[in-house]
Amino acid sequence: MTDTRSFALVSAALHALVQAAAAEVAAGAAVRIGPPRAAEPGATAISLTLYHHAANAAFRAADIPARDPGGARLAPPPLAFDLHYLVAIASDQPLAGELLLGRLMAALAAQPVLTRDALTAVAEGGAYPALAGAAAAPQIEMIRLIAAYPAPDAAAALWSGLFQLPHQPSLHLVVSPVMIAFDDVRPSPPPVRRREP
Repeated sequence: MTDTRSFALVSAALHALVQAAAAEVAAGAAVRIGPPRAAEPGATAISLTLYHHAANAAFRAADIPARDPGGARLAPPPLAFDLHYLVAIASDQPLAGELLLGRLMAALAAQPVLTRDALTAVAEGGAYPALAGAAAAPQIEMIRLIAAYPAPDAAAALWSGLFQLPHQPSLHLVVSPVMIAFDDVRPSPPPVRRREP
């Protein structure tokens, strides 16, 4: 997909998607990347939090480092991950959380993938200087946006243990697969030709 900025690029693209969807329901809703916060009087805020990442099971053993006929490593296989996000809505307005949650679910159903164009637009948009030049290269699979439904106990543990906040209307999202390609190929030692007695 891109270099080691893949996670940041995906978070920025999700931010843009959530902000566009929220603007259709609550014009003043602010979307931020970071952990959830308590609701402030008269305000509606949406937090986008990357709270877990895991190796993608399908790609973990799908490839081995490419080697030339002499046994030297040419390139490492890309790293593939599943990113777990929480989109939380904090508001003291009646039904604001439910209205925004419904709109976000509809937006994800309408656009269940992060396209290369969306990722490139975020990288070149100028809002995130650290992403300049992080254009998304084609990858084997599209990056899917999958709504996740954790068990009530797991969700309660997330709120009470990790965020230490009362539960807010929220959406769990798995973004998969997110690839990291890197070019720092270290030379392989020469293969063993003979063994000393």
